[in-house]
Amino acid sequence: MNTFECALCGVKQTLPESAEAFAEAKRLFNTIIEQQTIAIFGQGRQSMSLGALSKPGKGKMVGVLHYRNKEREGFLYGFSGQFDDDFKLFGFVPALIDYEVMGAHKRATERMLDQLGEAIDATKSTDTRKDLKHKRKRLSQALMQDIFALYRPMTGLGFKLRIEKAWGASSGIPAATGDCCAPKLLQEANRLGYQVLGVAEIFVGSARQQSDQVHGHFATPCAAKCQPLLGAMLCNDPTCSQ
Repeated sequence: MNTFECALCGVKQTLPESAEAFAEAKRLFNTIIEQQTIAIFGQGRQSMSLGALSKPGKGKMVGVLHYRNKEREGFLYGFSGQFDDDFKLFGFVPALIDYEVMGAHKRATERMLDQLGEAIDATKSTDTRKDLKHKRKRLSQALMQDIFALYRPMTGLGFKLRIEKAWGASSGIPAATGDCCAPKLLQEANRLGYQVLGVAEIFVGSARQQSDQVHGHFATPCAAKCQPLLGAMLCNDPTCSQ
């Protein structure tokens, strides 16, 4: 069992495991291999193909959450990250972030960054270049903070938190935190009010350098981005939702 401390109450929370979740995750992996794409529930883009995922460092974690609701037991399916700046894939759980709002905000800011880049290239003044570069850096930092503000991880009772409140690590929040498979699965289960019976994740494709992920092997939530969030997302203490 994997345990994660809730940043709000300090109580260790357990990420459930079930034989059904592991069996379904293996079935999901085998289906991806058979169909040669992660987009097993509908048509996807080339970047979702097994060939694309097999390129160096382009692999994905896929996962299954075994749940129980009032009517039945079932499964939710998730994947890590995004494809071509898109988090949406039919049959899989959505992102923690409203990607349409994020995309519009990001595009507007990136246009300003491009304009600053052009101004930097066009000027011959050292002082002006320095000022413009400083302005571009501050704008990039502001964009990152604005994007983080759109991530609202949800507790086990369905209450949304600001990501910095849920974050359980002493270090700063890395880029793309919340985009991993396990937080996406928990977010959707919490949103729907499902009881989590088990979570299992398995890696597909080629891992990044210095990663211990292996194609076809089960894996635990990553230490850098997943684990500091999971304590709060698993917590059912009502005082942590205030």
